[in-house]
Amino acid sequence: MRLKDKAAIITGGGERIGRATALLFCKEGAKVGIMGRTRSKLDRVVEEAEGSVNFMTCLFFDDEIIYQFRTVPSLPTEKLSQ
Repeated sequence: MRLKDKAAIITGGGERIGRATALLFCKEGAKVGIMGRTRSKLDRVVEEAEGSVNFMTCLFFDDEIIYQFRTVPSLPTEKLSQ
């Protein structure tokens, strides 16, 4: 588990490279948050990761989205505020 106690936020996490990255990071022990535009795709990634991923659907990316992720219980907020 090379990424144990690490946190990652991945945009485009519902498909292709983002999906593969999210699943790999979970397998390696990271706390992972994914963002994307299509909830059904994000739901599938969460299911594949057996609940190790949290997600948020969004059409844009800005600081406000990051602050919303701070409320996700499994992501350590101190890592997000640095």
